[in-house]
Amino acid sequence: MRLIEFEQTIDALDYPTNTRTITETYSGQELHFQDGSEQLKNVFERFGPESFASPDEVRMTLYGALPGEAIGRKHYTDRDPPVGDEVEPLSF
Repeated sequence: MRLIEFEQTIDALDYPTNTRTITETYSGQELHFQDGSEQLKNVFERFGPESFASPDEVRMTLYGALPGEAIGRKHYTDRDPPVGDEVEPLSF
């Protein structure tokens, strides 16, 4: 499942919840990223046993545990000048 699909399903969980309940609920589910995928269970196990009072707490924990493959363009910012061979688009 894509990250956005997972985010939409966590609102339906009963809160408070915990890591164990989430990993059991989504057992076998894989999160698909731009440059790879990973078992949802593995992502949440990075933090060990944890309780969540709301879907937002689950989201923030998930974002903190995502691997580098989940990041689109690493080091991208629209506020810095282009780096290396990147070309800055013209704006009129």
